[in-house]
Formats: sequence, C-alpha cells, structure tokens
Amino acid sequence: MSKKRRRLDARNPLKQETALSRLPFPRGNQGLLQKAEAGRARWLTPVIPALWKTEAGGSPEQKMTQDRPLLAVQEALKKCFPVVEEQQGLWQSALRDCQPLLSSLSNLAEQLQAAQNLRFEDVPALRAFPDLKERLRRKQLVAGDIVLDKLGERLAILLKVRDMVSSHVERVFQIYEQHADTVGIDAVLQPSAVSPSVADMLEWLQDIERHYRKSYLKRKYLLSSIQWGDLANIQALPKAWDRISKDEHQDLVQDILLNVSFFLEE
Repeated sequence: MSKKRRRLDARNPLKQETALSRLPFPRGNQGLLQKAEAGRARWLTPVIPALWKTEAGGSPEQKMTQDRPLLAVQEALKKCFPVVEEQQGLWQSALRDCQPLLSSLSNLAEQLQAAQNLRFEDVPALRAFPDLKERLRRKQLVAGDIVLDKLGERLAILLKVRDMVSSHVERVFQIYEQHADTVGIDAVLQPSAVSPSVADMLEWLQDIERHYRKSYLKRKYLLSSIQWGDLANIQALPKAWDRISKDEHQDLVQDILLNVSFFLEE
C-alpha cells in the first residue's frame, strides 16, 4: 500500500480519529466524535471549527455545492463494495477448491512414504519386477505435480482477487484525498439512518484489503514450502491450511458487506 493511501490528508483529523477506533461498528452508530473519550475530544476541539466551511442556514445552492465532494466519495464507495462482493465469491470458491487438492496431495505423500519403506525384494511376487519401485515412484510424482499445478491455478486466482480489491480501494482513497479539504470532518464522521459514516466505510475497506493481502501471503508461503523430499510436511498440509483459516476473521468481508447493504441500495 502506498504511503499516500496509508495516511489520510494531514490537514484532516480523520486519520488520527480512525486510527483510535477499530471495526466493525454497528450500523446506526452516533459517529466517532460522539463516542470519543474526553481526552480524544480535547485534541479534536481546536481542529474541528477550522474545518467547518459554512454555518447552518445556507442557500440551497450553497448546500448543493457543499454536498458534491461528499457525494463523489460516496459514489466511489458504492462502486467499490460490489466489486469486493464479487471478488469475495471468487476467493471463497478458490479456497474451497484447494481443500480436496490438498487432501489428494497428502494421500500421495503417504503412498510415497509407504513405497519407500517397503522392501520390494523381500516380496516374492515382486522380485520379477526389479524396476517396479522406481516406476511407481515416478508415477506418483507425476500425479503429485498435476495436483500442484491445480493448486497453483487457485493461488493465482487468490492473487488476482487481492490485486483487484487493492486497485479499487486505491481508487476510493484517491477520490477521498481529492475532496478531503472540502468534505468537512462533520460530514465524514456522520452516519445516517441507513448508512454508516464515510469514515467507517473507508476504514472497512482498509481492513478488507489487509485481510486479502495477509491471507494470500500465508497461503503462498505454505504452498511454496512443498518439497517432495519432505513427505511428512506434505502429509500435514491440510491441517496447516485449516489453521490459516481458523486464525483469520473468516466472516470479516461478509460482515462488512452486510453493514453497507442499505447504503448500497440508496
């Protein structure tokens, strides 16, 4: 993630405020300022008035002008979350495909181990086939390489999902940074009856991107550790893969999509 995206506009206190809170917040919350502790409110007090551009009671034309930057950010969010939902479906499908492939690879490793431990020359029926052990090993390795290729294809799908989500999140933050000075902190932090605050949704996107990035790297590292010389490690792959899933917040993306469902229907 670029340094530019990792921090919100330096003149906007949203970067400090969102850093002090974690997600997800329930829909309909009263805004980050209303939930802030007294110490956090004190440092925000001198900053907020400077960001308020107009007083209440302006003309409709002024109100429309003031709303345009916020609407631009909201529109970018409405375009991004459906992409996340689509990519999440691809991600889950690829993960499901990996489970039986890992089991097949583990079974092949067990067969290879059993063949290595068997003394073919001690079996009378096999003495007539002195090269049987090596032929069997080659056949098993070919089958294993086919499974590895299929796992590589699924890993490539995970990479595409990660990159697709990252590029769309990047675009949302670019649009936010373009309008950060004019949107105003009160508008960014204020939820509506059916919509979380823009601040919440921006941070949720960061959480989603971080989730895909970390999950992909863990799974890539696990698959890159496969060596046919370490059959015990290959046999343990299904459990190691499951541990990655258990360590993750598996419902993170789905929970966030649920939180923005009414916002997307507006």
